[in-house]
Amino acid sequence: MSKKALALGSVGVVVVVLVAAFLSMWRPDLVLTGQKNDAGNLAPKSEETAAPSEDAYQAKDLPPDQMKYAEAAVPLAQVPNYAAVQAKYGLHLSPAQEKFLDENRFLLVERDRSVGTFDDMLAAFDATGGGPQTADRRPEDAKLVTPDVVLHAYHKFFEMTLEQLEQKELSDALGAFLRDLHANLAAAAKRSKGAAQERYRNLEAQFALARVMFEDKSGPKPAYFRTPEEEAAFAEADKTADSLERADAILAKVGADLPPDLMKAVKEDLDRIYAGDSVGASPLFAQYSDELKTDYTQFTPRSHYTKNSALRAYFRTMMYLGRSSYFLKKDVGIVDADLLTAQFTVKNPDGGVPLDPWKKIMAVTGFYAGQSDDLGYDEWRAYVTETLGLNLTEESLADTASVRKLAAGLDRLRMPKILSDIVVSEEIPGMNKVQLLRDSLAYRVFGQRFTFDAWVLNDLTAGQEKTDVKLPSTPSALFVPAAFGDRRAAAHAGTFLEKDAGFTPADVAAFMTKLDKKKDDIAKVKKDEWFGSMGSAWLYVLGSLTRSYGSGYPAYMRALAFLDKQIQTFLGSYAALKHDTLLYAKQSYAELGSGPGDPRVPPVVKGFVEPNLEFWNRFNELLDRTSATFTANGLFADSAVTARLDDFKGLTRFCADLAEKELRGEAITDDEYERLRNLRLSFMAQPFSGDQPDEDSGKVALIADVHTDALRGQILYEADGKPYLMLAIVGNEGVPRVVAGVAYSHYELTGPLGKRFTDEDWRARVYDGKGELPARNFWYDSLSPKQ
Repeated sequence: MSKKALALGSVGVVVVVLVAAFLSMWRPDLVLTGQKNDAGNLAPKSEETAAPSEDAYQAKDLPPDQMKYAEAAVPLAQVPNYAAVQAKYGLHLSPAQEKFLDENRFLLVERDRSVGTFDDMLAAFDATGGGPQTADRRPEDAKLVTPDVVLHAYHKFFEMTLEQLEQKELSDALGAFLRDLHANLAAAAKRSKGAAQERYRNLEAQFALARVMFEDKSGPKPAYFRTPEEEAAFAEADKTADSLERADAILAKVGADLPPDLMKAVKEDLDRIYAGDSVGASPLFAQYSDELKTDYTQFTPRSHYTKNSALRAYFRTMMYLGRSSYFLKKDVGIVDADLLTAQFTVKNPDGGVPLDPWKKIMAVTGFYAGQSDDLGYDEWRAYVTETLGLNLTEESLADTASVRKLAAGLDRLRMPKILSDIVVSEEIPGMNKVQLLRDSLAYRVFGQRFTFDAWVLNDLTAGQEKTDVKLPSTPSALFVPAAFGDRRAAAHAGTFLEKDAGFTPADVAAFMTKLDKKKDDIAKVKKDEWFGSMGSAWLYVLGSLTRSYGSGYPAYMRALAFLDKQIQTFLGSYAALKHDTLLYAKQSYAELGSGPGDPRVPPVVKGFVEPNLEFWNRFNELLDRTSATFTANGLFADSAVTARLDDFKGLTRFCADLAEKELRGEAITDDEYERLRNLRLSFMAQPFSGDQPDEDSGKVALIADVHTDALRGQILYEADGKPYLMLAIVGNEGVPRVVAGVAYSHYELTGPLGKRFTDEDWRARVYDGKGELPARNFWYDSLSPKQ
């Protein structure tokens, strides 16, 4: 793509990959709570609707007169359990590390991979508390509960529940939708005449392709296997079950009635989709835009969708239906949107109605990822009915008069807020982003979702369109916490622009005016809007990390370096959020026992909960909303899913209670400290399917592509590596001690525009040394002890 962009540029054609978005939440002007969304579902309504202001993000957790936290501050060498902690974890800290820990009161330590059955990060956290019996406890078992570990546990729950739905309910619904709609389109093509018949043939071809991709997979996994060898053989065969060759064979059946030219177009698109390494005009969708180029790299299955052929098939199909656009600036886009959506409510000979499974898919995925940024079925059909009336024939939907009426009123429709396509046009330099968004107005079957973070990045990046200030074509995820009010992240963003994009100080100053505007926008988002989906609520929780701490908090939280630790927690969890919702959210583009027998009970071990009450309050509300959403919509009823969530809620509420006691200077009982020491979270990673662990099960490193820059020919990734062991020195209740927990290890990196990195690619680098790891990002320099 980059070579083509340069070649086109040399002859005066400008290539723009318009800035889009990452993945997960609701639009600020069309929210789920208390209102129907495209699929007609409702989310639980919040009692509080006031917008969180910038001051709210910086507010104290408790009134100053209630902040009674007091810390026994002693030098590291005098902390009683320090040597025992070093021995437990096999640490040999350098003088520089000890100095850093003494001065900053916390330290992040890189360690080799721990042994975790299903999740190394949670297993490492569980191990910090020592053995489960009272007689097992030792001074070195003082546990630190960080936001990182509970955020990671939620990520595992979020991803596994979504995957479970995708492999059964959503997959079944998608299959029914495709079969019913494809049958309706084929029947309409046979009975219609003239222009309507031609258009229906095109639509039939497009959905034949979708059916082929969806059906290209292994059969259902048997409930049991007679021998381990039989199971291994099934798994091995599944690795290549979804092949292009098999897709061609399915196409021969599914597309048997298609004319040769359309059959050829479907085959060409299939070839490019399965290759997944090019950008170009789609034989089936180029007709809707003279400038649009399809980014076939997006069809590379990634995130959890690489696990089996069924998930890979689901991924390709939903990506196809989520990114393929019927652009309304051309008459053919209006006609095809009319004819296609008209078939949603037609009952086929088997009694199926496509609209029913469509609604189910939109509802369930909406709970997780949010509302489509593009026009969907409900909005488009309402507009057509309002403009043309009821009882329309297929021929009338396709006639010139109807198209003219619909084209004349397009300005009444909701415009997208995120640009997510590669566009080639000589007119781009004279257009601004508002004009580009207007031109990108389109109908999409399962349109990718609006996310608040993508909204931020959309407005803070640019290709070659006209802008009032200089903007980068590749952003940094730093822009997101900065827009939430994190001043440290904003300062790092300025340095990033100088280093990566060659911005001058004047350019950076101008950029900051745009960033301030996005801060204002984010501050105006109402709480109900944040809780419109689980994904956006997750981001709202991360917003509680964009602050500094004054007197009344532990010394380690007041250290300057802790501000960068907060950024790492934000971005580490953000990487997991983008990973889990990768399929659904728009991605931003820019141009081109009893002990040893000792009857003496060891002294109580006093752990610590990081006392960010705003975080704990937001996080617990997220869990409550997640539970309420499941219940209100009949998801996971009477299953292990709801029981697990209830258990997790009990643990995090306990943590919140301890955090408040710490800040108030209230005594924590021995029983509470013992419960804290024995707090375990590995159960959050136990598969619901009953799958057995293997040598790779516990690997927690992940990667998500979040932005595509065709101008520079690169893709921006957010990734997590092996988690850190985090040590902190605390001293409440007059007991100075080292506590230990786990923390994210975040990376931001770029790679060439081509095949997109998968978790498997990244984990080979992190765990197996197959390729160097990128250098730590400069904004984490303060977290590394200086020699």
